[in-house]
Amino acid sequence: MVRKSLSPAGRALLDVARCGDVPAVRAALTAGAGPSLPDAEGTTARVHAERRGFRGIAAVLPVAEGHPVPQSAEGPPGTEAGR
Repeated sequence: MVRKSLSPAGRALLDVARCGDVPAVRAALTAGAGPSLPDAEGTTARVHAERRGFRGIAAVLPVAEGHPVPQSAEGPPGTEAGR
């Protein structure tokens, strides 16, 4: 299997997804980060966010990957669901 190398935006996306920073995730996606590209261990940004309980990020990333998310999963910013 040939692994695609991550762009700077892709590396940034993985980093900010681990930290729970929704605006930075959106900025990385706007800058061209590939949301479905994994890190060296094979883990995507969405999985990192889900493991840390950052549901707001976990809701944004499937949409960026082309998978719709139910509206109720997102929640408003600053809430438990939207953090």
